[in-house]
Amino acid sequence: YLRWASRRRGDEWFGGAAEVHSEVSFNAIPDRGHPRRHSFFEGRMKILLPSQWYPPEPMKQLSDMTESLVAMGHEVTVLTGFPNWPTGKIYAGYRQRLVRRETVNGVRIIRIPLYPDHSGNPFKRAANFLSFALSATVLGPFIVPRVDIMHVIHPPITVGFPAWILSRLRGFPFTIEIRSEEHTSELQSLRH
Repeated sequence: YLRWASRRRGDEWFGGAAEVHSEVSFNAIPDRGHPRRHSFFEGRMKILLPSQWYPPEPMKQLSDMTESLVAMGHEVTVLTGFPNWPTGKIYAGYRQRLVRRETVNGVRIIRIPLYPDHSGNPFKRAANFLSFALSATVLGPFIVPRVDIMHVIHPPITVGFPAWILSRLRGFPFTIEIRSEEHTSELQSLRH
């Protein structure tokens, strides 16, 4: 759905005949008639990152990425659950409620409820993943801000469904990044 476009006016490129300038932009989901276009090389983007885990949970790569985007001038919002990984217990200083908003190092964080668990019981673990997906699907369309793009990081795969729903309901284009476990040391304990 992303379309690269180079615009021309008559016989001259933007900027006149002496200077050749092409404006490279993408049109988000053109089939649905979204008129919003963004210059690929300039401006500030509003980015949504739905992720079941986010610091204070041990997710340094993720926080480094979001904080770097903020340092580059982008607005980053993370939709995540209440911190409980890897212990399966809600961290001190947090208690579950419908929505909690906070800003950490310039990153806007929206926390939503989930069933906290990190036991060996497959049904409880499934409840953990599915409860975040359900909360993000039901609450997400009402609580996330309007963004230019949504970036989804897998695992867990259950984050993909709420991202797809948000994309459909709110018109956000999205990308999905699939990380392999052997290259993501922070996620190694998911196999246990």
